[in-house]
Amino acid sequence: MARPTIIVEIAFGYDPFTAIASTVWQDVTADVLLDPIAGGGPITIRRGRQSELGRIEAGTLSLTLDNRLRRYDSEYASSPYYPNVKPMNRIRIMAIWNSILYYLFTGYVSAYEPVYPGGHLAVVRVTASDAFNAIARAIVSYTGNEFINWAIKSVLVAIGWPGADYAYDGALSQVPSGSYLNQNPLQLIQQLVEAESGLFFVQGNGVPRFQDRQWRIRNSASAATFGNGAGELPYADATLSYDEQLIYNDIQVTRSGGALQEAIDTASLSSYGPRLLSKTGILLGTDAEALGLAQWLLTYAQPSVRIPQIALNGDLAPSTLWPQLLGRDISDKITIKVRPPPSGTITKDARIEAISHTISLDSWLTQWQLSLAGDDLYWVLDSATQSVLDSTTKLAY
Repeated sequence: MARPTIIVEIAFGYDPFTAIASTVWQDVTADVLLDPIAGGGPITIRRGRQSELGRIEAGTLSLTLDNRLRRYDSEYASSPYYPNVKPMNRIRIMAIWNSILYYLFTGYVSAYEPVYPGGHLAVVRVTASDAFNAIARAIVSYTGNEFINWAIKSVLVAIGWPGADYAYDGALSQVPSGSYLNQNPLQLIQQLVEAESGLFFVQGNGVPRFQDRQWRIRNSASAATFGNGAGELPYADATLSYDEQLIYNDIQVTRSGGALQEAIDTASLSSYGPRLLSKTGILLGTDAEALGLAQWLLTYAQPSVRIPQIALNGDLAPSTLWPQLLGRDISDKITIKVRPPPSGTITKDARIEAISHTISLDSWLTQWQLSLAGDDLYWVLDSATQSVLDSTTKLAY
């Protein structure tokens, strides 16, 4: 069965904040072990978050390297990489399909763990995490009075992160004036992102990306439809859910230095009882913005049928599935169609919140953690479909 070609590269001897374009990589693909008989194991990758109301977590990678020649032994002076086999070496994994290169993960080695399974076998278990880990290891002081996208860049540049390795969209909220002294950079960035109600994650190529809170509104087209009907891309499994986990009908938001702002959905309160979502210390400039945020979050007042996870196997339709499995990223929108017996179709639009790959010797399983995207069609000036009076004039935050 034809599958994408995997490439694994490590950059030895570079400062962690070296610009990606200035980094020279060593191809170590030949030493990647998937066969458990040889001491290998699956390649596992995960990036994203558990739900749309959570924070993006540090992306992770694990794989196994053949170390019978001690190439990845930090104390072996004859290694071609000596003396630069160290934690925080940059590592990346890519895939080639149909002559197109896809970046699945770029990050930093957390540990090289030597393992000697017995006999003549010697392997190294490599674990890695993405740029979140590197960013979080510093201390920064920041004086705020700029839009969130620029504020994030200011924080990154202040700790030595190369400005060219940061992708961003325009923000709608501004950081309140003030000094933020001796802060953990990642925690400060996450506070800024929370104020914007945006997203900050590390792309597969290692570049941190900021999306403002209306990025998903502007990018509302579905990238693909998955199902078992004609013209649809097959999925291996889809999980459906209709539960109370994301019901919130009493939203309380307090900005830093501001008064409590509250929005309540009385119909939901009557049906499900009080379901509080509280946000405090939010870095917004006015109470009006805090109230707008509270009112916007009332979209969670009613439960919905959701498809929180979908499992995909490229072998089911290689020519059409592999470009999707390799090319989709966090926030991308897809459509899923489930046809339960005896008849009918459940159709849901969803956003990708997390991506995981498990690549073994004889299989490749991709899973996407999803959020419901049915409520992301808001009013757009002069749109034939999204500016219809009394019909599609729902205002966004």
